[in-house]
Amino acid sequence: MPPTVSVNFYAPEVIADPWPHFAQIREAGPVVYNEALSVWHVHRHADVTRCLTDTGHLSSTVMKESAPWIADSMIANDPPDHHRLRNPLQSAFTKRGLARWEPRVTALIDDLFARFAAKVAGGGRVDLVDDFIWHIPSVVIAEMMGVPPEKRAAFHAWSEDIVTGVGGGTTDVSDLGRQKLARAQEASRLIREFLAEEIARRRSRPADDLLGQAVAANDGGAMTDDELIQTAVLLLIAGNDTTAKLLAQCAVKLFQFPGQRDLLVEDPGLIPAAIEEVLRLEQLSLSVPRSVVNGPITIAGQVIPDGASVWLMTGTANRDPDVFPDADVLDVRRSRSAAHFGFGHGAHLCLGANLARMEVRIGLERILSRYPRYDVRGFEFSESWSVRGPVRIDFAPEPTAVMV
Repeated sequence: MPPTVSVNFYAPEVIADPWPHFAQIREAGPVVYNEALSVWHVHRHADVTRCLTDTGHLSSTVMKESAPWIADSMIANDPPDHHRLRNPLQSAFTKRGLARWEPRVTALIDDLFARFAAKVAGGGRVDLVDDFIWHIPSVVIAEMMGVPPEKRAAFHAWSEDIVTGVGGGTTDVSDLGRQKLARAQEASRLIREFLAEEIARRRSRPADDLLGQAVAANDGGAMTDDELIQTAVLLLIAGNDTTAKLLAQCAVKLFQFPGQRDLLVEDPGLIPAAIEEVLRLEQLSLSVPRSVVNGPITIAGQVIPDGASVWLMTGTANRDPDVFPDADVLDVRRSRSAAHFGFGHGAHLCLGANLARMEVRIGLERILSRYPRYDVRGFEFSESWSVRGPVRIDFAPEPTAVMV
């Protein structure tokens, strides 16, 4: 019999603090069966690395059921379909492809930060997420995709609803899970309707934005219209929600490790390394779902049957003590931070990773330059398992004085 645990990772209290449960899985064995969710957990760094590259036996098509609104996008398909769906946009997200956007992205973030700084100067309650962070990816990806300004707040709300719904998918049958799924389905319907209209508009009036590039690149018919729409949905969700939560995680973790924050203030050149280290320590997507195909698979001596659901526990692997000494500590000078799974691995390496790094770097530079000793008076995490991160950060420009 395999080692077993019983943990509902969709429970809000578990999402808020999953680390004790990850420790339980790690102590149980390298491959563990979770009776609460009927899934297998693989958590060692070496095993997760192997599994993320084994598309012949571990399929990402399991996401077609849990996230039907992106079932025909690259994230829910294996090679060769994955490559067919990804290739039309690949060049736009390389460092070279994004270089032309950096001045505009910088200008957009500077404008948002000026408004944020004015609110801070005015006194009163300030939420770093609501007043600054979430606007960055919303404005940037919307600008890059040609979404009109009046639709951007709606896109952010739709993205959050969809991501929260994906967190439980169809396996979270609680009342809360059903409510999340219903909101995700409605958000998906609204965003698809809008994108269908925008794609039709790009066909009649070509535009030099990401959506226009995708339409032009698809002139040869590599994707169906539905695949094109779902790819655009995926880009908007990823471009909105994940980037905002990464920057928010950076702000919280650097507050919790003030010595590391001081290093970045003294040497802003360490900020890119700090982003990688935060991704390692507090990965946004703590697991990657896969299903076993083409017969049973053996991992770390454990046979997992054909058709079984497997969660690759990337968040646990990022704290594997055999790879990352003092794994629970933030160390911006860690030599192997980049070995994290924060942007995935293998065929499904995040398409927008370079854009996210750019946005978070610029945003973090602005925060640390203006508020090197900022205070976090409280924060709140999202209810999403699939993209976990702060959705509220009570911010102050200086530490609160303590009266004695």
